[in-house]
Amino acid sequence: MHARKSGSILLFGLRRLSCLQRSFFSVAQSESKSSFKSNLLLAIPIVTFGLGTWQVYRLQWKKNLIKELETKTSSPPVELPLDPDQQESMIYRRVKINGEFDHANEMYLGPRAINKDVQGLGSNQVGFQVITPFKLAESGEKILVNRGWVPKSRISPTSRKAGQVDGLIEMTGIVRKGEKKPAFVNASEIEKSRWHFLDVASMASAVGALPIIVDSDAQSSVEGGPIGGQTRIALRNEHLQYIITWYGLSAATLYMFYQLRRRPGAMFSRGPKS
Repeated sequence: MHARKSGSILLFGLRRLSCLQRSFFSVAQSESKSSFKSNLLLAIPIVTFGLGTWQVYRLQWKKNLIKELETKTSSPPVELPLDPDQQESMIYRRVKINGEFDHANEMYLGPRAINKDVQGLGSNQVGFQVITPFKLAESGEKILVNRGWVPKSRISPTSRKAGQVDGLIEMTGIVRKGEKKPAFVNASEIEKSRWHFLDVASMASAVGALPIIVDSDAQSSVEGGPIGGQTRIALRNEHLQYIITWYGLSAATLYMFYQLRRRPGAMFSRGPKS
């Protein structure tokens, strides 16, 4: 009788121990999952804080770049150097040049909308920019000059004879760089002297000029000719928005991490079973 009772007690004890073991491992597993999730959540504010800080440096870099461009485009014009090693530093610098146009080999870049800041004209007018070889008086070398914009109806030189100036002239403009071929843009129609993007190297090669292009300013426009001043300098500066976004996300996820550590499992619980 005592042996049977002792066996029942032992069996009951083993069952309780088994339940305690299952409960312990369940709690340990739950804590392990909660710890993994909280550590994963902690990585988010760290990474987003780093991205926000990186955007702070990018914002300062962009401000310096904008200031540099404003200085270049507002400084008095300088002589145009022909040394290839100096061309990169001359981008967006105002220059003055002396020489004469080679109207027989002009090219057309477009279709392009007119710069709305010039002469108060609307930006919805579409036409072409006239790119003309320009023979420099001192060196005899040819460069390219973007004389300005004309409507499509006046793309033919015969429709604007008054603007086809002859002889030596002095003009001012801004040194530009070429463009990369945009996606989904058709190949240029070189046989028609029509170019769909500013491929300075190819355009210069087609007319035997140096790969240098100067956009004439509005003051260099000639009555009856293309409208100068078509240079567009617009740098996007959205870094402040990115800073706010990344730092805001960092703060929000850090608060979530704090709440999770304060009440483990609360944020990831599935709620009571029905």
